[in-house]
Amino acid sequence: MRQLRWYLAPMAVAVVGLAILVYGAMQIDTLLESFETAATDNTTWRLSQMEVDLLKFEQELLHAEQGGGNDLELDRIRTAGNIFLSRLDLIRQMVGPQAASQNVTAPGRGVTAQWVEIQHIYGTTAAMLDADNATLRESIPKLQAEINLAAPHVRQFALGMLMSLVAQAEAGRKDLTAVIWKSGIGSLLVIVLLIAESWLLIGLMERLKLRTEASERNRMTLLRMVEASLDAMIVTDRNGVITSFNPA
Repeated sequence: MRQLRWYLAPMAVAVVGLAILVYGAMQIDTLLESFETAATDNTTWRLSQMEVDLLKFEQELLHAEQGGGNDLELDRIRTAGNIFLSRLDLIRQMVGPQAASQNVTAPGRGVTAQWVEIQHIYGTTAAMLDADNATLRESIPKLQAEINLAAPHVRQFALGMLMSLVAQAEAGRKDLTAVIWKSGIGSLLVIVLLIAESWLLIGLMERLKLRTEASERNRMTLLRMVEASLDAMIVTDRNGVITSFNPA
């Protein structure tokens, strides 16, 4: 029973070590999933494209104003404007609900304030784009004013959200590094404990071997003494049955 306990000790250490390694691996896997690199890259690209789409919309308005605003130019305005508004819809689905909780401050004002302004401009711009050609033609100067008003808000919102994504990625990398260090230290401790347990078992087995050899030598010495004795010696068990005797 005592030997069994010594065998159970390293097994327990191994099981605990395996549990530590599995737990660390699960934490690392969770952190890696939270990064969602593809989704983050997609969000970053859409944020950067938001200002590009706004500039294209602004160019179409300027071209229509210079060209008199014919039907083809109005169609191009609608196309560019709808692309910009569609980009805003995609960004709203991805980061819009998170904007209110962001503490990142873009140059001048916070992300939340910028998003509120963009949403207001979105509503007025969409209404003018949905109007007929005559109304849209008359609304070109007003649309240009809305775009000029939207440009700094779009730029600061995109910058603020990009800064937020960078900060989140940096925090995630720090968490991942900490988990990897903890897992490594835990693994090292388990290895040290296993080595110590193995060294202890080797020592105990060596001591057991020495004791066994000493016991065997004592038995053989006693046996020779009994056989060499001139007196008769008879050994019986508890039931009186003779188990051995010497030649005398």
